[in-house]
Amino acid sequence: MVYRQIKRIHPFYPLFIYYMLLQNIVSRSIMCGFADTVSQSFEHETISPYRSLSFACYGALSAPILFHSFRVLSSRYKPYKSAVIFESVIWPVTCMPIYFSMQHSSTSSSLFELYKKTNHSLVNEGPKVAISSAMLWIPISYIQFTYCPIWAMTYVRTILCTLYYIGLSSVVHRVSPLPHTSLPPTSSDINQRLIKD
Repeated sequence: MVYRQIKRIHPFYPLFIYYMLLQNIVSRSIMCGFADTVSQSFEHETISPYRSLSFACYGALSAPILFHSFRVLSSRYKPYKSAVIFESVIWPVTCMPIYFSMQHSSTSSSLFELYKKTNHSLVNEGPKVAISSAMLWIPISYIQFTYCPIWAMTYVRTILCTLYYIGLSSVVHRVSPLPHTSLPPTSSDINQRLIKD
């Protein structure tokens, strides 16, 4: 609704959208990199800048998806339907492949090897990650679509993700120390380690 009102009265509406998108990309990449750096401090004695950079790249590449998805869904569907569509369809199809590709980017020597590792993760871990992520984030997204203004949705989502990854890394590390992987754990990781212990 806010964007429609601005579109009617503002001659530079496209520039405004690109400016907001750029802000989202920069802020999300910084916060994702920060979240991973803090997560590494819980998991390991040394911090890998390549892992932090990979997660920052994930934030930058996923920001446009979040930005446009939130705009379109909130203008066409009710909050609950928007939350279900985003968490069960859009995020697994678009953001999760980026997540896994960034996860393996620092350990792959070629694009073909990166493709093979990413595809392997999507096939073997993708369904489990998608289901556990949807179970966690659909209620949160519903609240977000209901009460959060469109322009702030990506910021709110990124802040929540930052707190989520930091808290998850802290809890998982206390339950069972993690190997030095390229990205923070997912919600399915903590479920497996809690079950094992």
